[in-house]
Amino acid sequence: DPSFAEWVVEHYPGAGLEFRQAMWQSLRSHPRRVETLIRAVEAERLSLSSFDAVQLQSIRDSTPTELRSIVDRWIDSRVDRDRQTVVDRYAQSLSTHFDPQRGKALFLQSCAPS
Repeated sequence: DPSFAEWVVEHYPGAGLEFRQAMWQSLRSHPRRVETLIRAVEAERLSLSSFDAVQLQSIRDSTPTELRSIVDRWIDSRVDRDRQTVVDRYAQSLSTHFDPQRGKALFLQSCAPS
């Protein structure tokens, strides 16, 4: 039933985490539903940020060939394929001096339960 995929797309953004997992599985389980999902993201009815990298790869793997370039574009927009740039960015952060005591104090103030 094509209206089911449309219903899932419409309600996906407001669903709780557990329900979203079930919704995701239902969309991913059928090629026509995957196509509905792709078209919804392209029409900005569903946010691309709703899906993590594993889900995007899963969408790509189950996407009809004629729509695969769309999903490839999504993946490319979220991944820095220049590995040296990524390595350089992390190497730069390793050379920065950190104060463990200040970090501990910030953690205790902001993150640790009272």
